[in-house]
This record gives sequence, structure tokens and C-alpha cells, in this order.
Amino acid sequence: MPPATRQPPVDLRPVLPGSPVPGSRIAIPRTVRAGAILNGQVPVGSRVEIQGHVVPVDARGQFSYPVASDANGQLQVSIKRPAPDTRPPMSLRVQVLP
Repeated sequence: MPPATRQPPVDLRPVLPGSPVPGSRIAIPRTVRAGAILNGQVPVGSRVEIQGHVVPVDARGQFSYPVASDANGQLQVSIKRPAPDTRPPMSLRVQVLP
């Protein structure tokens, strides 16, 4: 009988490029209407800033940001994933529609 090989924990196993990694999803719409709520999904423990304001992220990785009714142009969104991820914050733009 061959010796048993130890498998690394699920979260440390390599994944193929393009494969979804549970808990790593980032979903933010490309557009939002002025006066609406911008809702998004990030990995739990991430730090989200919109227009320089820290936005709370709940225990499921969801956040909401009220867009001013007179907002126009683009919202600057910064997402810093939790440790051990050492990459710089991800910078995204959301277009504000009238």
C-alpha cells in the first residue's frame, strides 16, 4: 500500500488561472444613478473607500454607499483586500448617470 500523501488545506491549493476562488469575488456596478445607492461585494475583511470616505463592509463582504443626488462624473472606488494579500489597493471608477 503506498504511503498516504497529505493534501494542503483547500484555501492553499493552487487554482487554475480564471478559476473562481471562494470568498474572493469583487462585484461593483460600472454605473449608478445620482441619488441611488451603490451596492457592491468584496472579500470579507476588505477596506473600501469611495471618494476618499471609508465605507463599512459587512460580515458577508457587502457594502452600500449613498450617491448624492447632485453627483456627476465618476466615483473613485479603492478596494484593499485583507491580509495576507499584499497587492496594492484596486482602483475602480463608477460612472454616475443623471
